[in-house]
Amino acid sequence: MLDAWADVAAVTDTVARASQALGQDLGALIAQGPIEQLNLTTNTQPAMLTAGVAFFAAWRAAGGRNPDVVAGHSLGEYAALTAAGSLALEDAVRLVRVRADAMQAAVPVGTGAMAAILKDALKPNLVQTLEGTPAFIHGGPFANIAHGCNSVLATRMALKCGDYAITEAGFGADLGAEKFMDIKCRTTGLRPSAVVVVATVRALKMHGGAKKDNLGTEDLAALEKGLPNLLRHVGVMTDVYKVPCVVAVNRFPTDTQAELDLVAKRCAELGVNAVLSEVWAKGGEGGKALAEEVVRLCSDSSWSTDKVE
Repeated sequence: MLDAWADVAAVTDTVARASQALGQDLGALIAQGPIEQLNLTTNTQPAMLTAGVAFFAAWRAAGGRNPDVVAGHSLGEYAALTAAGSLALEDAVRLVRVRADAMQAAVPVGTGAMAAILKDALKPNLVQTLEGTPAFIHGGPFANIAHGCNSVLATRMALKCGDYAITEAGFGADLGAEKFMDIKCRTTGLRPSAVVVVATVRALKMHGGAKKDNLGTEDLAALEKGLPNLLRHVGVMTDVYKVPCVVAVNRFPTDTQAELDLVAKRCAELGVNAVLSEVWAKGGEGGKALAEEVVRLCSDSSWSTDKVE
């Protein structure tokens, strides 16, 4: 796969560095085989990583623009981290070799498929917070990336184990929440009793034009300009999906009382309470007021309990 680039110095240098890190002539294996050895997971993955990094190095050496952002999934994460300069090629290729060896050992050649190593992953993981609160982790927002929600299996299990189950729905009412309501809820017949929209004064001021370096300074004008963003998200939940909502203001030490009061005032105009969340500083005690508001909303019989159509 690198034959056409054999004379490109950036490519040969990358392959040589990877080979030295592994103590194996990766270049010869890629170019000459034998193919049976190259097809082994323990060799394929380091080879694919090296090829990707080599092509990127050639691109940069030829004058190609350095990207503002790099991203990758699974094996591609290592290539992205290397391209970003966050992980040395030598470290990346050695990590990938360890990863590949584990995968190869889990499913020896000719004995099965990768599903064998995932059989136990179908069971949600029970973990706990620093204060001992249980939580199910199973295919969270970045695993179920198509809809940005936790798995249905974990949600149903959590519902059976407590009076209240809290789950995340990705990013904002215009992405994660809409997918949660339109995909997950419709598919399963589940419907949330209440929604928590999380916001920060700092983010709202940035939406209103405040510079990042000035977010710690009181700026009611910028906050006022940024608040329509938050109110739009709230309106989607209350007006479109007809679900009671509370705004959780994730408090920062630099937030002033005037700023917090302004957020509460604008939310109240929509009939929604804004409640401070101070769990970062105070632990569970800092979330007590928010929890009480959620419980109140879940008990509010004035909202429709019909499924989302």
